Amino acid sequence: MTKILSLQNIQKAYKTKAETLNVLKGIDLDINQSEVVGIIGASGSGKSTLLHVAGLLDMADSGDVCINGQKVEFKSNDQVTKLRGQNIGFIYQFHHLLGEFTAIENVAMPAMIAGKSRTEALEKAEPLLKQFDIYKRKDHYPSQMSGGEQQRLAIARAFMNDPSIIIADEPTGNLDESLAHEVFEYLLNAAKLKKTACLIATHDMQLVKKMTVVYNLEKGKLSKVTVK
Repeated sequence: MTKILSLQNIQKAYKTKAETLNVLKGIDLDINQSEVVGIIGASGSGKSTLLHVAGLLDMADSGDVCINGQKVEFKSNDQVTKLRGQNIGFIYQFHHLLGEFTAIENVAMPAMIAGKSRTEALEKAEPLLKQFDIYKRKDHYPSQMSGGEQQRLAIARAFMNDPSIIIADEPTGNLDESLAHEVFEYLLNAAKLKKTACLIATHDMQLVKKMTVVYNLEKGKLSKVTVK
């Protein structure tokens, strides 16, 4: 089985004038191709910090991050940016769509940033819009779309560059329960079709039941949990 992401002894602390807060205390985590890994934990437990380190958006104080077997050297911003752009797709609780661009332009944006021409990027975006059932809205702006459509659009955008792994921080947290489950199915189906690994932080225990493996983050440590 192909190992997509490996975190080895990840340590991360935040220092204030009053104290040092040790958020991650020796995190080890391996995620293989097609695995959907859930992270649960109380608010403030460090789930977002863990995802930021795994997604190369933040640097751990110590420990190693490997993407597709390649150790990330944080001394090289170019390498980090390249690895992130080529291998990782991001989904957030709030979609962070670009309001001045249409739906299809939003989805195509990661490919254009990666160097594809506008024409190539738009052509590649069309099948994703169809897959997420928002093709009929392709020329609409985000403000003209419903909350569920906006989040499906954000998920489609995350798959644009064919990432090895999707990292999602409360991807349905801004939606009501029924809509959250509908949108989450789109995410799972796309990941299964493309054999994409997923690392997902969520508080929704119903969604957690659909994941391959689930870990609880508490006091800076990960422990595997069984969800019934």
